[in-house]
Amino acid sequence: MDDLGIEFSFRIEHPKEDLMLAAEKLGIEPFRIWVAGAQRETPTGLKLDGRYDRSYCCLRPKLEKGLYAAQAIEKFLSEVEKHNDYWAELASSGGSFMIVIFNESDERYVDEFDWSLLKRLSKLEISLGFDC
Repeated sequence: MDDLGIEFSFRIEHPKEDLMLAAEKLGIEPFRIWVAGAQRETPTGLKLDGRYDRSYCCLRPKLEKGLYAAQAIEKFLSEVEKHNDYWAELASSGGSFMIVIFNESDERYVDEFDWSLLKRLSKLEISLGFDC
């Protein structure tokens, strides 16, 4: 939420699958993405030693102004839930998902994640993280 400095990312990991399809299903350009076995590199493209042991995709949904993080996540989950079978297949084959909320400002931020939102996250096997 750019007016409060609060944003979130949707992070997906899998032992081997190319996760570009996940980004396409949600219509979001990946912030960071790689496939298991690819050479490691920095966000600027500098090659590093070694290879990635898991596939990874980080998506940063565009947020509407004026929404609290919980409200923005509820809207985002409505898009995720349209593809339940895809997420269930990824999870059953070793994939994991996490929504990470982060604060880009120095302002204090308070929000409530009520039980119904937490239940939706749990049903989709999505963990909730904070980087504030």
